[in-house]
Amino acid sequence: MNLIEYKGYLGHVEYDPDDEILHGKVVNIDDMITFAADSPKEVKKAFEESVDEYMAYCKEQGGEPDKPYSGSFRLRMPRDVYQDVGYGAKVCDVSMNTFLVEEAEKAAKRVLRHAAKEAAASAKRGD
Repeated sequence: MNLIEYKGYLGHVEYDPDDEILHGKVVNIDDMITFAADSPKEVKKAFEESVDEYMAYCKEQGGEPDKPYSGSFRLRMPRDVYQDVGYGAKVCDVSMNTFLVEEAEKAAKRVLRHAAKEAAASAKRGD
């Protein structure tokens, strides 16, 4: 995954061979911020300008921009899953938090690899 960062916002960049442009969107907030450019140097600038414009627009509208995901969230799970996670953490000799972070990271990487393969196959087919 091709990611760029600015003010805590992460932009995912892809190349569109049909239009011969680089385009992307911010992936670590719920609002939609997109950007496009002709070169890697220009795409970084377009990304930064889009983030700045988004923040200015929110301020102008009297609202707050979405904050990038903080790395913290509350999680509820069934009791049996909670016990399994506790046991898994104990077996691995780590805290439950570390256990869950490591497993979530593995799952996220699996999903991202699959999505990248699908995107590459789609580009190859010309979808």
